[in-house]
Amino acid sequence: MSPNLSAPTAWLETRPGREHSLLPFWFWNDVLQPAELIRQIADFQAHGVDGFVIHPRVGLPENQGWMSTALLDCMRVALEEARRRQMLVLLYDDGMYPSGSANGQVVAANRAHACRCLDRQPAEAPLPTGANVVAEIADRHGRIWRILDRPADAVMRGLHYLDETAVPHPTEQEPPAADVLNPQAARSFLRLVYQRYADEFADFLGDPVIGIFTDEPSLLGRCRERHVQPGTPGILAHVTRLLGRD
Repeated sequence: MSPNLSAPTAWLETRPGREHSLLPFWFWNDVLQPAELIRQIADFQAHGVDGFVIHPRVGLPENQGWMSTALLDCMRVALEEARRRQMLVLLYDDGMYPSGSANGQVVAANRAHACRCLDRQPAEAPLPTGANVVAEIADRHGRIWRILDRPADAVMRGLHYLDETAVPHPTEQEPPAADVLNPQAARSFLRLVYQRYADEFADFLGDPVIGIFTDEPSLLGRCRERHVQPGTPGILAHVTRLLGRD
């Protein structure tokens, strides 16, 4: 039976428990103020929403950047209020998307962890900077091609506007994408984000935090190049081992 929308108070008194609540993305896309965060959380609950996903998003000021003390302090305000109200929370694991780059911090910590790709180029072409030849193949016409492991021109969406007056669209920060196929880069991401959450919010994990949302991980990030394939140093040896063939 549909709720009587003309009697919202009765509906709120009989609504399902919080485990059945919608958990909408809550965009944090402006200067964050603790009092306003608390007001919006109360408004969620007043409308029958007993949880949310904290989603830092483009529009944040640079002094409230990804995993900064200022941003984490605001998250703590939201978590404390959510727990007080017995609400559910999902944290978000990157400063926009695709997940896996920690808003460019993985690459900032180690340039070798930037996104890489596999590319096919004629054998006579100059070798690009940072490229390694991983194989040579001949096509049906006898032409020799090199398969290269090289850096990709790949970014992710960032948290900050660089120019809101740009036409037709505001220009946004685009941090470098990380090589999510590289185990060391993945460990760096886990340390920068998941371990930081564990250190900062241990008392909130389980209540009210029920999980961490990862958003559209992509092996090539937001790649600006066409005709390249995902890759990382040594990947072909693993593919050959798994497939049993070259």
